[in-house]
Amino acid sequence: MLLVATGPVLLLVFSVIRSYQPNVGRSLAFVAALFLSLGLVMSGNWILDVFEKSFQQESVLNWTPFDESEIASHLLAGKVVFVDITADWCITCKANKASVLSWGTVAEALNAPDIVLMQGDWTRPSEVIGQFLNTHNRYGVPFNIVYGPGAKEGIALPVLLTRDSVLNALRQAAGNQGAGA
Repeated sequence: MLLVATGPVLLLVFSVIRSYQPNVGRSLAFVAALFLSLGLVMSGNWILDVFEKSFQQESVLNWTPFDESEIASHLLAGKVVFVDITADWCITCKANKASVLSWGTVAEALNAPDIVLMQGDWTRPSEVIGQFLNTHNRYGVPFNIVYGPGAKEGIALPVLLTRDSVLNALRQAAGNQGAGA
């Protein structure tokens, strides 16, 4: 944290010196940028943890490990399958979980008995997950897709999830396009 705080201070000092002495300060600017960059890299996990903990999760979602071969059997049983391909280092993934998936009507809908939650972890690249992403013309995370009796090929969700995009996809995949969520 000290490294992150030192960078902006050094940049401020650099700009003050530069305003009085235009030829002085290049090395100071380099040092400030170095401290800032180093600080951000070193505090990356801390920042992610603070971001994740800043949201009190309203609901616990019961994820099962991603297994593409099981999707078809769940569909035959009339279930809706919500697939979340994520990674520990993915800030957008954490934001989606903290601000959309774990809250209110979305969490309630995802915890319904006719919904199966599958989560694939791409923290360390996996050939299975990479192939699944390629099949859907995606090359990174987050990737969310919803399968169901009304969407056997799946409904790919946007990278940044919204309450409405998730609820509408769940409704459509269940075959209940007119029903309220």
